[in-house]
Amino acid sequence: MRGIEEIVNKLGYECVLASLVTESGRKIVRVLIDSLGGIGTSDCEIVSKAVNRWLDERDGPLLSGRYYLEVGSPGLERPLLKPADYGRFRGREARVRTGSLIDGRKTHVGVIKDSDEMRVFLETEHGAVEIPFADVTGASLVFR
Repeated sequence: MRGIEEIVNKLGYECVLASLVTESGRKIVRVLIDSLGGIGTSDCEIVSKAVNRWLDERDGPLLSGRYYLEVGSPGLERPLLKPADYGRFRGREARVRTGSLIDGRKTHVGVIKDSDEMRVFLETEHGAVEIPFADVTGASLVFR
């Protein structure tokens, strides 16, 4: 949903996620935004109006009929979706789920020590672990 990302960025926010999902038979356009000062209700309203206007102009096969637009903050347990996210949050605790066993586990919770384009390095209570991004099925920051 490249167009939505561009709109959010032009408004001065970071587009963390822009996706189209179907839940209980309902089409939902979900947009998560962030900024250095945090996100408030007025920020969500600004983005919602701009994205809604853009979507209305592009009523194509993906969004024909009724859909719901959700705009919100990624929250304290922000999802980590891009390799750059891991570098940005180096030193923070994260939960990383994998599709296959790595060091005997599919869920790894630890401090992000480093990352590159191919993998993230976590320091967990069980020791250091190297996780290839190709094997990551989901990841988020951990709030304690």
